[in-house]
Amino acid sequence: MSPFNPDVDFISGLGYADYAGSGVVHLVGGSLALVGAVCVGPRIGRFEDKAGIQPHSVSLQFVGLLLLWTGWFGFNAGSTLCMFQCYESVGIVLVNTILSSNSAGITELILSRVLVGKLNLSLMMNGVLAGLVGITAGCAMVEPWAAIIIGIISAFVMTGTSRLLVKLRIDDPVVRSVENINYVSGRFSKLKCFSSF
Repeated sequence: MSPFNPDVDFISGLGYADYAGSGVVHLVGGSLALVGAVCVGPRIGRFEDKAGIQPHSVSLQFVGLLLLWTGWFGFNAGSTLCMFQCYESVGIVLVNTILSSNSAGITELILSRVLVGKLNLSLMMNGVLAGLVGITAGCAMVEPWAAIIIGIISAFVMTGTSRLLVKLRIDDPVVRSVENINYVSGRFSKLKCFSSF
């Protein structure tokens, strides 16, 4: 499954490659978070009140996003397993990571304006995370234009599945984040790698 592994196994023979371990981290983690949310059930007042439970501190959420975003650059670029000898690979990884996250954040901001009627910073931050998760598996294997499209699609996927979770009355306690971003964007990331965008 790794692009560094010269051995071709069954999944690699089908065209699947997971550059930075996205399948293990995001797909498995998001799946377990979804199972946990279903088993535990919704928080008290989550679906009884029309407004639901609102995030407590958008500024702290923004600080958390900046920390994750910064770490993502180190994680994706560090997955090249070299820095100075393969600077071209590191460069494309960093560019694709930036393009996907930014295009997903902008798309989510536009979607929040269209669907909710106002610009929502909290939704934009979750869009950035969706773009990061969506590009992680293929950040070294796609062209920059494809990274932009991956980010845009990741934002749409996150918005659609977030609304589906609300309709199914599954409470995501991290406000559209854990199971939605990791599971669904991770799943999209895996499908994208099979299709060799």
